[in-house]
Amino acid sequence: PIVVSGLASGTAYTFTVTATSAVGVSTRSAVSNRAVVTNSSSSAGGERITATVSGVNFTLALLNDGTVLAWGDNSSGQLGDGSTVGHLTPQAVPGLKNVQALAAGKLHALALLADGTLLAWGDNAAGQLGLGNNAPAKVLSPAQVPGLSQIQVISAGGGCSLALANDGTVWAWGFGSYGQIGDNTTNNRNTPEQIAGLGNVRAITVAGGLHALALLADGTVWAWGDNDSGQLGQGGVVPNE
Repeated sequence: PIVVSGLASGTAYTFTVTATSAVGVSTRSAVSNRAVVTNSSSSAGGERITATVSGVNFTLALLNDGTVLAWGDNSSGQLGDGSTVGHLTPQAVPGLKNVQALAAGKLHALALLADGTLLAWGDNAAGQLGLGNNAPAKVLSPAQVPGLSQIQVISAGGGCSLALANDGTVWAWGFGSYGQIGDNTTNNRNTPEQIAGLGNVRAITVAGGLHALALLADGTVWAWGDNDSGQLGQGGVVPNE
């Protein structure tokens, strides 16, 4: 481990641990840690980092003032700065504010705003930004995902995205070839679609990029998507449940 430049020296930062797979899936954890950054510049102005997420070769950090820093690969616009030029040090995502949570897929990112709406940017080849039929294959700056409100939790992985609404419903979109959209098909979806029959959900995650899990209020866990290694926990190896 080495010091990340551009973060204030001597400041205690609170951050959320993330788990990242080989395909760039990152999920928020309930575990919080504290660390003191030393021997770095003070360009961050002393703002605290409250969460970090990462995709393939890029990283995002949420600050306590609701702004976002991004760095790393930007070939698909996943840094959200309006370009495809990468950054070797953290840079603010222009115009992004009032952010409450972040999620990163393989080459795309999501930001949950304080008003319960959602922004998305980066790779959109499978519709994982949820922006509809006319959206380009790469979106270089954050754009609002239509049709979603009162969202409380987000998750992204591979080329798909999930959102949990305040009413306990789950919405999914993007790459669906392994059934990870949960709509009983293997189609891609370029707009959010509610997963039928799934309610009273309290937590969600896109795990491993090709399958998803939902924790219900009664403590049961539901799973769907790729199952070639039995990762859905259904007692057998049955692909694409």
